[in-house]
Amino acid sequence: PIALPAQYSALTNWRGAKYAKEQMVRMNHMAPIIVLARDKGSGRVYEDSEGKVRVQYHVSPQDANHLLQGLKKACNALVAAGAKVIHVGQAGVPPFETTKLGIADPQYQLWLDQVCSIGIQSNRTGLFSAHQMGTCKMGTNEFRGVVKPTGETWEAERLFVCDTSVFPTPSGTNPMVTVAAVAHGISQHVESMLAQEELSSLDAPRTKTNKSQEQQNNNIVSKL
Repeated sequence: PIALPAQYSALTNWRGAKYAKEQMVRMNHMAPIIVLARDKGSGRVYEDSEGKVRVQYHVSPQDANHLLQGLKKACNALVAAGAKVIHVGQAGVPPFETTKLGIADPQYQLWLDQVCSIGIQSNRTGLFSAHQMGTCKMGTNEFRGVVKPTGETWEAERLFVCDTSVFPTPSGTNPMVTVAAVAHGISQHVESMLAQEELSSLDAPRTKTNKSQEQQNNNIVSKL
């Protein structure tokens, strides 16, 4: 995927200002690979004693294993594609300069062993979330979700949510097509609801106008 300088700098191990500048200069020759995981862990957003918003999240052992396996395969893919140097977002793991032996290089296998031994550690591995999902998940009743299957919230009438928040669970892949389909379905319901309300309200103004006109006519007749 396309990556910006800020993303590179956030995920690249700090080895000094000079090294960081050299990496940014080489950015046009870098090919990043991200590892996506359909996480099973959980977290929370809360307000602390000072009134500040805090985010708490812990990577579960299962998720850490999935990320690590994906990281190893991503490294192998880069070596097979002809990468000269491999970087990982793990603190303490130096970059590896590949050789003509590719993934068969014993030194490369030792380097991969180091990657696995360090694993996915809190505050020592670059992790991020690009597509937040499921914060207002869709459910068949108010105990199973925040919004109805129509996208309308259970607690507030005529308040609709139509983004990835309504996903019951993270998709584990890019949600672009799925969220487009969800938004289309919910918007179609809203359009149908508004059209129905407009049809049902057409008679009320007419009846009122007719009665008012009839009363005016009666007044005119009385004056005559």
